[in-house]
Amino acid sequence: MAAIADEARNTLSAPVLRVSTDDNLCSMVEIRGSLDEVFPNGIIENSRWFLITISPACRKRYYDEGDEVTAAMVTKSFKIPQTFRRVTGSPAKVIESVKKYLDKIS
Repeated sequence: MAAIADEARNTLSAPVLRVSTDDNLCSMVEIRGSLDEVFPNGIIENSRWFLITISPACRKRYYDEGDEVTAAMVTKSFKIPQTFRRVTGSPAKVIESVKKYLDKIS
C-alpha cells in the first residue's frame, strides 16, 4: 500500500492534501484534504473537506501486489454537492478516478 500512497501523493492535487497509509491491522490508504487553503477558526471541518479511503477489494484484509483495490468516500463536507462513487479496479484506475473527482469539485 505504500506504493499506492506514493502514487496518490504524486498524482492528486488539492490546496490541502494528506495521504497516509497503515498496514498494521489492515491495509488502507487514507486521502484527507480540503478545497480551501484557509479554514474558519482554523478547523478543517469548517471548510470544503473530504475523506476517501483506498483498501483491498472484496473485503480482503491485506493488499498483495497486483490485487484490485476499492476507493470509497467515507465522509465529506455538506458544502461539496457531488459524492464520490465507489470504484474498484487496478490502483492506477482508482487513483485516476479520485483525480477526476477532485478536478470536478475544484
